[in-house]
Amino acid sequence: MQMFVGCRGRERSLSEWKALVQAGGLALEECVRLRSLGSILVLGAG
Repeated sequence: MQMFVGCRGRERSLSEWKALVQAGGLALEECVRLRSLGSILVLGAG
């Protein structure tokens, strides 16, 4: 929800996030599912 309100973002699938992260030269290390709607993506150096 924060992404929609604060950043004018949009909902993305995990595969879309992976592609964006890789395009930015990083690596997706972990996806932490939250009880509420959403997840935390842990990124590391690619």
